[in-house]
Amino acid sequence: MSDLEKGAVKLNNAAECFGYILAFLAYWSDGEWNKAEADIFYKSVASTLGALELDTDGDGDVDEDDFKASIDSINASFTNCTFDESAYHVKNICSKYFGDWSEDNRNVILNRCVELVKADGELTDVEKNNVNFVASCLGLEKPF
Repeated sequence: MSDLEKGAVKLNNAAECFGYILAFLAYWSDGEWNKAEADIFYKSVASTLGALELDTDGDGDVDEDDFKASIDSINASFTNCTFDESAYHVKNICSKYFGDWSEDNRNVILNRCVELVKADGELTDVEKNNVNFVASCLGLEKPF
């Protein structure tokens, strides 16, 4: 993903790109992670790694080490980004990485985004706006 040059973002695969979008929503919607959001984030990254058989660490198998490497990559990419930089990366991830994915697959991403912002039992206008931004970047109908 060399096109994501603004800031220090280096994402290696679909799981990391998906995780970055979820991190954007969790952090920039209320500034903190709760357990329910973290569970959705971790399960999404892990299931994407497994479903697409993504060997992040290059050792020939998809296992816990790949999950750890992907989480480290997401965290390193997200650290020290401003909201504007993070939004820039989300826009590029959605258009340049997920833009060629089927509408059904992009809707899976969006549905998980909606699930994440609702996870703490409180849905704010900021969360709605951020999910609608992601939907727009994915070329999908805004859910809120």
